[in-house]
Amino acid sequence: AGVVGYGARLRTDSRRPGVRGILPQERDVCVRRGMCLRIANSQTDAVFVWVHVNSAGRAGANGIETYYYRSDSARLAASIHRQVVGGTTTDNRGIRRRGFYVLRNTKIPSVLVECGFLTNPTEAQLALQSSYRDRLAQRIADGIMGKSSPFNRPVLAGLPHVNSPYAGAYPPFVSPRPGRRPHPPPSPNTKKNSHAP
Repeated sequence: AGVVGYGARLRTDSRRPGVRGILPQERDVCVRRGMCLRIANSQTDAVFVWVHVNSAGRAGANGIETYYYRSDSARLAASIHRQVVGGTTTDNRGIRRRGFYVLRNTKIPSVLVECGFLTNPTEAQLALQSSYRDRLAQRIADGIMGKSSPFNRPVLAGLPHVNSPYAGAYPPFVSPRPGRRPHPPPSPNTKKNSHAP
């Protein structure tokens, strides 16, 4: 499931003997989350991968990040994340545990992959390229199938690491909500606003 241009490619790339990819609709379009979850939860011996493109309040934000919630999804998240990061030149923003709706309401291992930022001019241009979407879809499929990735970059500097949720894990598990930079203390000469609440 996910953004236009990835879902159908991912279903094609993940075709292997005994493997079947399911899209909520035959056309690769955005659909209601509830429909996706109903389809996912009706499956057995399956995984759920939600592919998305991020946005931020600043144009400089960039990179790949992968989310999971259920403990049985951590290994899948790591496998997919290292594949996607290894197939791009953008920053590695790590793997995070967050209770997003599409992750906490599934009954099977579930992962959310953020394939860059549409608010970043460079990554927005990449997202428009069919060849780039094909490459990421192939990498996600390889991660689902558990293929090894020969190359990876370290996590973006400044992101606090957390303990791996499973033994022998891929390292870049980071805090789900990295702390904000502290505001500088006010200058002694700064006058207090008497109308402030």
